[in-house]
Amino acid sequence: MSWRLNQTVKEIVKVAEHRLNKSLHDTIYVTLADHIHYALSRYAEGVLIRNPLVWEVKRFYAPEFAIGKEAVRLINERHAVRLEEEEAVSIALHLVNASMSGVKGESLHIVTEMTKATQAILTIITYHFQVELDEESHAYARFLTHLKFFVQRIVSKTKLNSGGDEELYEMVKSRYPKAFECVEKIANLITGKYDYMVSKDERLYLMIHIENLMKQNQS
Repeated sequence: MSWRLNQTVKEIVKVAEHRLNKSLHDTIYVTLADHIHYALSRYAEGVLIRNPLVWEVKRFYAPEFAIGKEAVRLINERHAVRLEEEEAVSIALHLVNASMSGVKGESLHIVTEMTKATQAILTIITYHFQVELDEESHAYARFLTHLKFFVQRIVSKTKLNSGGDEELYEMVKSRYPKAFECVEKIANLITGKYDYMVSKDERLYLMIHIENLMKQNQS
């Protein structure tokens, strides 16, 4: 790969680490360089590949997507091409992958499945409560942060250490029956699709987050 491409990758990573305020796994230099190299090759051949996760990435990984858009502008300028903004989605997923602890940046499969699982969970909540979620609310932002770690555990098959308060779980379950019913739907989906048993601790956290989300959504 060319010196120019390597410099482009270094600049993108530098911007990403500054904006995200975190260090990215070193594999980002290789994976991002490979991705851009093939994107440039596809452009030269007139091959356009659509990414089906555009809408989800814009919603769930807004900071990374913004960096991806800046990266596309830089690539277009440096390499005299006209890659579409949609390419920012793929770059954003590489950045998310490289910023995840414990994943070591080795596979975009986990990030892709995380994105799909997050969308599926939000869809269940939307239909269960028959509401349109306020994506600008603080409760939504907190819940989305919780979901990112939750779905990362699901798709990487990493269990949360159990040992929570059984009495607290039963109390929250009794106090927030609609949130409990919603969490049961989520747990059933996850068990069926990902062969992952959602623990009582995880169900408890989900109930509390969902109840807070609904309260702020109604205010």
